[in-house]
Amino acid sequence: MSVYNQVSFYGQGSDMTASRFLKEVSRECREHPDRVAYFTSRGGVSDFLTYGELDRWSDGLAAFLRREAPEGKPVVVYGHKSPLMLVSFFAAVKAGLPYAPIDIAYPADRVADILEQIGRPLVISLSDDPLVADAYLAERVLGKDEVHAACM
Repeated sequence: MSVYNQVSFYGQGSDMTASRFLKEVSRECREHPDRVAYFTSRGGVSDFLTYGELDRWSDGLAAFLRREAPEGKPVVVYGHKSPLMLVSFFAAVKAGLPYAPIDIAYPADRVADILEQIGRPLVISLSDDPLVADAYLAERVLGKDEVHAACM
């Protein structure tokens, strides 16, 4: 198990590791696949994700990440409050990779600084707008269509 998977989620002394957290959510996915795991509503448009979809989609994306992501580097997810942000988080944990979310509200220089510090990560871009930082700072940038294809 990687060092980052040993980090406690609920503060010092907690036994909720990434591995245990993933097991708990996976159990929920198996026992209640039709329950809503994620719901958002913006501008009159609703979007949701069931536990079954979360499990299947994150399995597909995790397999892709194991093959394609630079080993040991965080998977950077560029987006804002979408079901695929959650799918990407679980896929990274399932693939044994760190996860670094970057909100689309961050200024371009902050995004570039994060990518530069990580050192050419794989970037999952879930925004309809192009990545605000220069693409050369990423090993590879996956758009929403590529992410959807990997999830299936």
